[in-house]
Amino acid sequence: MNRFGGRNRISTKLTVSSCNDIAVLVGGTIVSGHFDKKIRFWDERTDASHNDILLNGKITSLDVSKGK
Repeated sequence: MNRFGGRNRISTKLTVSSCNDIAVLVGGTIVSGHFDKKIRFWDERTDASHNDILLNGKITSLDVSKGK
């Protein structure tokens, strides 16, 4: 979801794997968990994925919390 002039805009991102869960962080980063075992971090300002993390199993859900 992007913000333009105080309004929200929903946009679709295509990946090679189905997305099972999405979390939106303060500051505009979007985190998505995928069937291909990757967690992807998206920057809403550039609409690009960066810093993907490959794990050992399929991602079925996300739980994001602020670290200390």
